[in-house]
Amino acid sequence: SEISPDGERGGKIAMYCMPGLTGQSSYGANPCRGAWSHGDFKYYVNRDKLWKEANDGARTELGTLLTFSGLVDMIDNGTQLMIVDGTAGYILTFASDAFVQVGGDFPANPTSVTFLNLRFVCTFSGTGQYYWSAINDGTSWDALDFATEESNPDNLVRVIADNGQLVLFGE
Repeated sequence: SEISPDGERGGKIAMYCMPGLTGQSSYGANPCRGAWSHGDFKYYVNRDKLWKEANDGARTELGTLLTFSGLVDMIDNGTQLMIVDGTAGYILTFASDAFVQVGGDFPANPTSVTFLNLRFVCTFSGTGQYYWSAINDGTSWDALDFATEESNPDNLVRVIADNGQLVLFGE
């Protein structure tokens, strides 16, 4: 793409196709709920399944989520991919393709996830609290590792990491 050099506000943008690129993935009649790229693979959730897709289009089913619809949020720490679907959290370990539902002290109804300072950080439906995992381990959560967003007394809906800062979005 390129921006028109005329200097006007709201300038026009031209988009050009890249020669040689073709569509690779087809999800059929069901929309992709979320996708993540790591190394030579693309990981995506379609209906209630987590799939791994290689560059040549070969697909491997890695696991099953508890939900069939709605968007999922995904992020990785270099060795694990964390997925939240509004009901539960899941961890995929890249080296072994082991896929597990996060248990233990992990709260119910996670709405978003990010990664900051070696920890996964999640928000949960209906609360102003956010929780964080053990260092570099999305399978380990302590019930006491949480804080409450206090500047506004509303429920959190999204968390992102931006330039080393945790950004919390409320209702």
